[in-house]
Amino acid sequence: GIGHFFASHLIATPRAGGAYREAVVGTPRLINPILAVSDVDRDLTRLIYSGLLKYNSQGELVGDLAEKYDIEQDGLKIRFTLRDSLSWHDSEPITSDDLIFTIEAIKNPAWRSPLWRSFQNITAEKIDERAITITAEAFISELPHLFTFGILPKHIWEQSDPKSASLAVWNLKPIGSGPYKFDSLAKTYDGTLNLYRLSRNNQYYNHAPYLS
Repeated sequence: GIGHFFASHLIATPRAGGAYREAVVGTPRLINPILAVSDVDRDLTRLIYSGLLKYNSQGELVGDLAEKYDIEQDGLKIRFTLRDSLSWHDSEPITSDDLIFTIEAIKNPAWRSPLWRSFQNITAEKIDERAITITAEAFISELPHLFTFGILPKHIWEQSDPKSASLAVWNLKPIGSGPYKFDSLAKTYDGTLNLYRLSRNNQYYNHAPYLS
């Protein structure tokens, strides 16, 4: 009958809107992909920042900001090429300078990045505005998997003193390129952060999230 016809021919499609609220253990402090240590900080960086690569729902390594990556010289070198027309949450363009800046920051001991040790024998070189090459001094089997960390915007962080980077306001009010962007925060009377609100990034390269 008519009911069966509609049931077999209608297709459910997602609808944009709504909100999701979650209680977390701990207080956000370093929402920065190269400084984050706590679970709550790492979880937020994954929503706010994008890496060159990421894992899909099947656990496979796929491009994120990188449109493609090519492994060369028997695994010692990788060439990353950015997607076209990428932008930060403040609408500034993402370029290879941001990639180089982030990798150099990780390698700089003054930043005290927990990723530091994995990048000491790796160098990054700019090819053009959309491409860089990564070279390892010796073969590293997991080399491509190292590049799932979020990329920092050079124009935001380049004026910060690496020795005091953990104190910068951008750790709580970050500018990233991920599917969600910082919206607002609230603190209790004693200064404890008790509410952190994100909103949809409508400029996200891979279709803005449906959740507002």
